[in-house]
Formats: sequence, structure tokens, C-alpha cells
Amino acid sequence: PPLPATVTVSLGSDPLGAEVFAGEARLCTTPCLSDLPGGVEASLTFRREGYQDTIERVMPAEGLAVSPRLRARRRVPSDGTTGAGGGPAIKTTL
Repeated sequence: PPLPATVTVSLGSDPLGAEVFAGEARLCTTPCLSDLPGGVEASLTFRREGYQDTIERVMPAEGLAVSPRLRARRRVPSDGTTGAGGGPAIKTTL
């Protein structure tokens, strides 16, 4: 069978400035347009420093727009302790 034609997909993120990858291949930095094979599911990874990687599985079609909201990465205090519930970390020394 012939290879599927490529389609142009609009890629964004909230916040903007995420790098977008298909597998290990870097496509672009949001906001951007990228050509992907049409009719073939693609797994896109959105990466931005300070945020968790976000994976979107999409079926590329002409006019598709993908713009996930990125979640801030939880900060870990420099002393290695972790705070529960987002509150301050409490280090107990016995």
C-alpha cells in the first residue's frame, strides 16, 4: 500500500515554548506547524523545563490543532526532604 500523505498539524502548549518530539525526533518548539503522516496514530511528547512531559496520542488530519496544558513539575527541596500536600517540607532530626 502507498505511504499516507503528510498533513500539517498546528502544535501549541500552555505555556508556549515546549519542545515537541515524535519518538526521539524533535519536531519544533511551540507554537509551530509540523507535517505528520496522515491516518497514522502519532505519539507526541511536549517538553519544557520546569514542567512534566506531556504525551498526546493523535490521529493526524489536516487542520488538527494540539495544545495541551503543561503541569508544573513538583519542586523537591534542596535538602532532599519532600513536603506532603504541597506544603513546606519538614525535616525532623532525632
